[in-house]
Amino acid sequence: EIETDLLAGRDRVRVVNAGAGRLKVKLGKIYQIQIQSDVAGRLIMIDVDAAGKITQILPNGFVKSDQLLRIAAGEKITVPTRERFNFDGFEASLPLGAGKVLIVVAPNDFPVELTLNEETKVQRTRGLVPVVSPVPYLMNILSQIRTGATQAQTRGAANWAFTVLNYDIEP
Repeated sequence: EIETDLLAGRDRVRVVNAGAGRLKVKLGKIYQIQIQSDVAGRLIMIDVDAAGKITQILPNGFVKSDQLLRIAAGEKITVPTRERFNFDGFEASLPLGAGKVLIVVAPNDFPVELTLNEETKVQRTRGLVPVVSPVPYLMNILSQIRTGATQAQTRGAANWAFTVLNYDIEP
């Protein structure tokens, strides 16, 4: 349903190092995601692994400033890098199989801190650990994104972008 609400922003942000729209990673290997956006804003990234475990990738406790979450229109950035996100890469870990990363570029004025529920605020301070209550967490954050995008479209502001990165962790 969120894809319908954000349809105008679909694929206005892309993962440039995912061949044929899929990233394949070997278990135990370090990898990064290269992102390019057609719109300026702040990155929000949420991982759903092969077991359905949800992890908020961005924002997180490793990012020292919201400025480091920003991406300019046309800019290509690598997530993560030590300079920007304070760590060098993601390690492909169990479970094996297919997962997804929801990547959203929200407008700079999207009130991330005001709209996030308590678990999301705690999640931001914990680093990259699984969400304790995944269904309420995901429902809340997607609802806030949907509301913000719908309001922006009503105002004629096409300043949202999203994509879904499909990935496989292989042995």
